[in-house]
Amino acid sequence: AAQKKHPLRLMAAMYKCTVQTNAQALGKVHTVLSQRRAKILNEDMNQASGLFVVEAHLPVIESFSFCEQLRKKTSGLASSQLEFSHWEIIDEDPFWEPTTEDEVELYGVKGDAINRARVYMDTIRKRKGLLTDELIVINAEKQRTLKRNR
Repeated sequence: AAQKKHPLRLMAAMYKCTVQTNAQALGKVHTVLSQRRAKILNEDMNQASGLFVVEAHLPVIESFSFCEQLRKKTSGLASSQLEFSHWEIIDEDPFWEPTTEDEVELYGVKGDAINRARVYMDTIRKRKGLLTDELIVINAEKQRTLKRNR
């Protein structure tokens, strides 16, 4: 019972992502990494080859189809390598909903801000074929029929 009262936290697996690219595609590499919520650790230029080496921590859940997107955005000029780095606590409760009047006033009834922990949890549950709390029909007030009136 005490565990249900305490706010829950998720542990997210993190990859250490190493990307090699030339200066031409460096901006696009940063764009792809920021879209995937990666934290850039280091960026160096290899003097011998003239390539930039970007190191970042990338959540494993965000890494699906990462290499394909990176190759597509950089037209094949960037190559990546992913290796497991560590576990990181996501500092959001995946089941949080506004309860006090102040929270409802700030965030709305359902909470306007995107709960990253909840998104990660639902994505994993969908991929594994488990149930989620996602509603198929949100507003069921109107129903459209395809029957033609004559």
